[in-house]
Amino acid sequence: MARVVLVFLLITAVVALLGLLGCGPKPQAAGRPPATGASTTGAAASVPTPPGAAQAPAPASQPRAAVYTCPMHPEVRQSTPGRCPKCGMELEKQP
Repeated sequence: MARVVLVFLLITAVVALLGLLGCGPKPQAAGRPPATGASTTGAAASVPTPPGAAQAPAPASQPRAAVYTCPMHPEVRQSTPGRCPKCGMELEKQP
């Protein structure tokens, strides 16, 4: 009986440690569709865009803001250099 309790406590400690290290499920990124295979069907998806209604691209004269991301956690995005809040690695500037 004591062996069963010891194994249970060991498994619980490992699961808690993995949760603290950020090895759990990743949060859904904003703007991405869910990865459940759900399709986006409906009336709004089938309505054609009228000519001339498409957005014009941004002028090339405006410089884009720099984006810094973590090599191990691409969902971490910042506008300034620094360290990843999840793993502490140095953020890299994206082209």
